[in-house]
Amino acid sequence: MLRILLAAAALLIAAPAAASDAADVMVPIRAFVAAIDKGDLAAAAAAHVDAPSIIDDFPPHHWSGAGAFASWGADYGKDAQASGATGGRLTMHKVRRIKLEGDSAYAVVPTDYSYKIHGKRVVERGTIVYALTRTPAGWRIASWAFSW
Repeated sequence: MLRILLAAAALLIAAPAAASDAADVMVPIRAFVAAIDKGDLAAAAAAHVDAPSIIDDFPPHHWSGAGAFASWGADYGKDAQASGATGGRLTMHKVRRIKLEGDSAYAVVPTDYSYKIHGKRVVERGTIVYALTRTPAGWRIASWAFSW
């Protein structure tokens, strides 16, 4: 009986901790999305590790290593200018999955990307999958991929 009570107590203690960890994992993701929506690439970059890996739907499609976020931002700007896209915004929906394992996390977040082309609104209904790493400064995005 004592083992059952101890196991039940452990579950009650672990559940809030797991919920807190999941909320902590979402901090850099929410910061990244908010910064992108403000056009603040420096703040968006701060949500990442120093050498992230990024996959997106415009060329060259993959950026990695030191300077990857800055390169992605420059290529994003070139692609938006070439296509006439303005006013880009990300809209996150209910998180589909968060998996925590030590100092690593995985999150699947349905996220729409909307923008205007020649005044007409376009919405790419997609998902961003994130891999995160716990650093001394907190969780940071190590990698993400957008798909629609």
